[in-house]
Amino acid sequence: MVTLIHGLNPYQSRIELSKLTKKKQFSTTYADEANGVSELIFPSDNLSIFGNEQKISIIRDISKNRKKTISNELALYIEKQFDNMDMVIYENGKLDARTKLYKTLKKVGSVIETKVPEPRILQMWIAQTLKKDEIKTNSAICEKIINKVGVDQQTLSTELDKLILLARAEDRAEIIPEDLDILTENKEVIIFQLLDALTNRDKKNALRIFEDLYNNDNDFPYISTMMARQLKLIYWLKSGEVSEDDMKSIFKIHPYTIGGIKRNVYKFELSFIKLLFAKITNLDFKVKQGRINPKLGLIMLISSV
Repeated sequence: MVTLIHGLNPYQSRIELSKLTKKKQFSTTYADEANGVSELIFPSDNLSIFGNEQKISIIRDISKNRKKTISNELALYIEKQFDNMDMVIYENGKLDARTKLYKTLKKVGSVIETKVPEPRILQMWIAQTLKKDEIKTNSAICEKIINKVGVDQQTLSTELDKLILLARAEDRAEIIPEDLDILTENKEVIIFQLLDALTNRDKKNALRIFEDLYNNDNDFPYISTMMARQLKLIYWLKSGEVSEDDMKSIFKIHPYTIGGIKRNVYKFELSFIKLLFAKITNLDFKVKQGRINPKLGLIMLISSV
């Protein structure tokens, strides 16, 4: 049996992998730097130490290998041997459906694709996760948690652990709004708050948010990229140049992100979006050329709006 686990939800992918390997012996091979398919296949290692059951071979991240011939060679091997193997191809992302390997796995194996949950499903998952620890909550609290932390389930899982520990420490069986203060705010959310302050021409608040966000010059690429990305999303929604369906299906923008921007898009003028986008891309170019200090450049940009 050969199985492909891939998709846009690493948290769920790890859960699917643990289901397949539960109470079984397995070996893991990272394929991103392999020089040939022979480095991925170890027939002598496929038996457990007791010799009475087959060990699962997990091959990770083969799509990251620059030698595309290895992927094709593995596909050919699987075509011939799929009846005699117990293998999992695990991708930290989506495997290109156009590749020979994907088509082979689809034909002779099993394909598990994990997806980012829709907002309603994500809220239900939060409530169920808390319920397992006998902690109650409501949909409004769940929505606020997502708004603050973001939609990544691994990050959410870590932050929910904080809420559970806090509730237990205070001998409570319910999450209250004040508990959310302990959550680590998602940088993407903070950057949107920065753009919102700039839109309102609130330079004082914008600079305060920026100082909380910026720790050192290593933060510049992320901040500038995310500001440009969010401005692009705002522009698409405001202008209608890209439909919501295309944003979800082609550009893989999470529905929750789109919903959050839609609720605030009325605040932004198209002329301001274009101006700010031009300023950010121009600043990014100057920083890459070494013509301006990254932090100083962002402060000047905020002050000039």
